[in-house]
Amino acid sequence: RTFEVVCDIDTEGQPAEIKPGMFLSVEYITEKKDNVLLVPLKALVSGSTLWLYDEETGTAGPEVLEPLIKNDQFAVVPEEWEDRDVIIEGQHFISEGQSVKLLNGEDIR
Repeated sequence: RTFEVVCDIDTEGQPAEIKPGMFLSVEYITEKKDNVLLVPLKALVSGSTLWLYDEETGTAGPEVLEPLIKNDQFAVVPEEWEDRDVIIEGQHFISEGQSVKLLNGEDIR
């Protein structure tokens, strides 16, 4: 949406680089939560599926997640997912039960 915003900008001690008629990008917070678990929004497949790594079997599996809170970069996941490993790269090319190998044997947490 586009709408008009009127604001005062304090430029005291700063060069006046803002001129009348210039466009401004504004970000506003509608809700804030502290101490939550986040995954990158790019990890979601089709907007609601996360792919998880099962350490015991070394395989991948999907889990549906309808994020209650998200922004343009992250989605909040439930607290009970704290010890689960989410696949955030290559998830578009795997299938359920497929064997997954970690790059360089890195710890993925």
